[in-house]
Amino acid sequence: MASTCAGAEDDPQFGGKPVSQWIEVARSDTNPERRRKAAFAFRMLGTEARQAVPALIALLQDSDDRVREAAARALGKVGSGRLKEVAALVESLDDEHPSVVEAAAASLGEFGPAAQPAIEDLIEVTDRFIDLSVPVESLCGIGEPAFKPLVRVLMDAQRPERLRIHIATVLPRYGEPAVEPLAELAWTASPALRSKALYGLGMVGPVAKEVVPTLIEAMQAPNSDVRLAAAYAIGECGPEAKAAIPVLIDALDDADRRVGDDAADALAAMEAELEPFIPQLIECLLEEDAFARHHAAKVIGTVGPAAQSAVPALVEMLREHRRVDTRRAGDDRGCCYPGSHPRTLA
Repeated sequence: MASTCAGAEDDPQFGGKPVSQWIEVARSDTNPERRRKAAFAFRMLGTEARQAVPALIALLQDSDDRVREAAARALGKVGSGRLKEVAALVESLDDEHPSVVEAAAASLGEFGPAAQPAIEDLIEVTDRFIDLSVPVESLCGIGEPAFKPLVRVLMDAQRPERLRIHIATVLPRYGEPAVEPLAELAWTASPALRSKALYGLGMVGPVAKEVVPTLIEAMQAPNSDVRLAAAYAIGECGPEAKAAIPVLIDALDDADRRVGDDAADALAAMEAELEPFIPQLIECLLEEDAFARHHAAKVIGTVGPAAQSAVPALVEMLREHRRVDTRRAGDDRGCCYPGSHPRTLA
């Protein structure tokens, strides 16, 4: 456990040793496992071990890759993002061991805007990562300075699709500035990118209302994942997306049940805006498709007293449901108890 001894505020302890002793271990101990433990101790102490920064930077050049990894992970917790710390971690992005590169990238993200000089280096090494969320998360952690570089990569069709997908996942964290690039990406030919961009617009929320026409267009896409993402995004915009109500009603009987579910949820988010569309929803109650009827009933239930004109259709729907259940129960009894079947009593 980390602690600070009375009278030794400048030399906090971890595992019974003060920082000064751990620094000595990091600098001169011949056992790599003990040097790694020293880096771990600094990481656990965080900013209390600020005096250990030079020792950590030196450990980034250690002959043992486990020690270099531990030092890279610790520097992001101990350092303050000063130029020499950023430069040392950028150099570690060229390490031959992927675990060290990953640790260095993660620590750069800990420095926030102070790591701005590392942005291009982080983008450059993305091709070396199996888990692209590490450098992308780090770039996002740098904050506003990384927004335009991230958008540049996002819109570059020559970049790997999986990298662009990861960027589309984090871009909504920037809020309203992310709307324009995500909306543009929503017109791409790739269903995977389109759906991810549309989900991103949904995550931004009502401020994405300006791109509702794009969301409506996406509801007509041949790919069901794209339609699903569009329905989700419309729902997250709420009443601001009331222009999408007709296309959402049409989607209640979508061939993909998931789309119908999300369309129903999106319509429910429209609240009072639905009242003029009660006749269309009543028509959906008469559809042959059971899921469409279920979705329509779910939506009508959110409208309240203004939807009382739908009561007769809802009652008939309930009666039909009970008739079907009764027929099924009779069939089941006939199968389970053959002695009760009329033909067996003769």
